[in-house]
Amino acid sequence: AGERTGSPPQPVLALAVGGKRIVQASHAAINVRDTAGRSVASWKTGSRVLALAVHPSMPRAVVSSENGRLELWDMESRKLLVTTEVVGAVHSLAFGPGDAGIAAGSRDGTLRIFDATTLGLRHRHEAGVPLRGVAFSPDGARLAAAAEDMTVRLWEAQSGREIVVLHGHRFPVLSVAWSPDGSRLASGAGADEDPQSVVRLWETR
Repeated sequence: AGERTGSPPQPVLALAVGGKRIVQASHAAINVRDTAGRSVASWKTGSRVLALAVHPSMPRAVVSSENGRLELWDMESRKLLVTTEVVGAVHSLAFGPGDAGIAAGSRDGTLRIFDATTLGLRHRHEAGVPLRGVAFSPDGARLAAAAEDMTVRLWEAQSGREIVVLHGHRFPVLSVAWSPDGSRLASGAGADEDPQSVVRLWETR
């Protein structure tokens, strides 16, 4: 999840650890709450957070910061595990299943896949347009990205081969999400000047 460029800083929300925790990154701080809204932990990051993702089964969170870094945190110990420098503001992050890694979509049109333990760069794909949201398919084989040119783009996660570019939205696409079986993909689009956001559902098999 990310926030719109040019808007005031807004909280970035993601559900963590099987839905038992809510992780909120706001400005340069991370807050962990339980489902009743009670604060469990909080700590400062090095710079204002642009995007946040949480591991599906481990107490890990990855954040991208305004200072051009990715940071991997242990949410229980509040320890910074590893960090890496990135070129281009990363406005979307997603953990993949198993060993799929971490996907990072950038304003410069780059989609990168990092190792989920070391943050070492595994793959780099060029979209050529700013990316606002990324998501792995449930099996980790495909990557979907929400693009500002009103398209949804699908890649093979490991080879980087572009599978298809989906057209149909009239505004920048802001988010994407897969169905549990990977057969469908939802995409959401909208713009500040139009109050009616649109969600489309795509068949992906």
